[in-house]
Amino acid sequence: GGGGGGSSSSGPQEAAGSASKTNTAEADRLMALARFLVQQGYKSDQIVILTMYKGQMSLVRRRMAEIGEKKDATSEKMARIRVTTTD
Repeated sequence: GGGGGGSSSSGPQEAAGSASKTNTAEADRLMALARFLVQQGYKSDQIVILTMYKGQMSLVRRRMAEIGEKKDATSEKMARIRVTTTD
């Protein structure tokens, strides 16, 4: 009995030009969670986003940089959140 065929658009994807994986749906959820934590009063240095893959870390860092360009207080705090990897 098999484990399902096909691929899910919300599952891990290979990063372009890399063997490391990315998942845009997960990155979107991380951005929402980071925003929520900042809005609840957590400081940027109290939050760390830990990813399993370098590709995902790069994707999250790009998203954080894009958010930081918005120049509102929450977005600027989000852009300073540490993003690192176990990879």
